Amino acid sequence: MMELNGNIISDGPWGGRGGGEWDDGSHSTVKRLIISHGWVIDSIEVEYGDDEGRSVSHGRHGGGGGTRSEIDLDYPDEFITAIHVTYGTFVWLPVVKAVHTLEIETNRRRYGPFGFGTGRRSFTYRAANGMIVGFHGTSGSFLNSIGVHVRPLH
Repeated sequence: MMELNGNIISDGPWGGRGGGEWDDGSHSTVKRLIISHGWVIDSIEVEYGDDEGRSVSHGRHGGGGGTRSEIDLDYPDEFITAIHVTYGTFVWLPVVKAVHTLEIETNRRRYGPFGFGTGRRSFTYRAANGMIVGFHGTSGSFLNSIGVHVRPLH
């Protein structure tokens, strides 16, 4: 775990190795997520809100395949409090380590799980007394790993 600017905490990423690194940074909130998935998580794209309520996106992280699922949070009253992930080896040419399933938990409900994979390893990151305001990780043809940026709730 590492503290970024101010009180923002960065943790992770968790999952497989491989792919290129990406980091969306921290924002005021998460407004929308687009998760493409099949046997594994193909990609994730996140729309954030800035301090003035404007939308900010850093593009898609991962490949272009999979079924597209959209999560529209009830901004500004709903925010992400936890993520649940399974990950492991995925037989692709070549064999890769990827995020198999992803579930998003907010202060109101759970979304997912997305993905059909049977990853052998799992983790849950719970933002105790905080909210997830950004993501980072690695990706190539798939989402290989994912980490979080957390802002404390006041």
